[in-house]
Amino acid sequence: MIALFSRLGMLPRIQKKLNVLSRKRGRIVPAKGTVASALNGCEETNFEDVVFAGVEFLAEYKSEEETIAGVLSHEWGHLVRDYKKDMDADELSWEEIFGIRKDEEAAADAYSGKMLFLMGYSPEGMIKFLSKIQKKECHKYHSPATRAAIIRAAYESARRFRNQAANLSSAIRPVFSNPFTQTLIAVA
Repeated sequence: MIALFSRLGMLPRIQKKLNVLSRKRGRIVPAKGTVASALNGCEETNFEDVVFAGVEFLAEYKSEEETIAGVLSHEWGHLVRDYKKDMDADELSWEEIFGIRKDEEAAADAYSGKMLFLMGYSPEGMIKFLSKIQKKECHKYHSPATRAAIIRAAYESARRFRNQAANLSSAIRPVFSNPFTQTLIAVA
């Protein structure tokens, strides 16, 4: 278990990838009694963004890096969202709060799918994990099948975007500097 948190361990590698891709400065902290959860920081109090990773979860899945990466990237999705900024919870009904939470969970799943592609992991570990824990509280907003569809759609969207960008860059001829005027000339 300690090897997961060591300087060259799996969790610092995943954390570094997520920090670079999200442009956030989140930190993974071990916790008991949870799979994972996120806590947004606060600039006024100099409190950092934290993702709590359950030690029981990590012990069980320590050999399934793509599953751990999927769960952590889902929680990172909660860190990057700013849905609470203009919201006064005292003014909302329980139905409105439930709707916001439902949308938030779907957005975090979509973020996870996108990050899994960008980090080089398959989404299948996360999807298998979700179907395994389908009776747990994390499915009160969406079924495992819906969550799997959201994750796969975001993963495929990120893959298509990367492929389109690669196709566009290969279709453009190289750009050279004109030695006489030092003006860049590009021919498409």
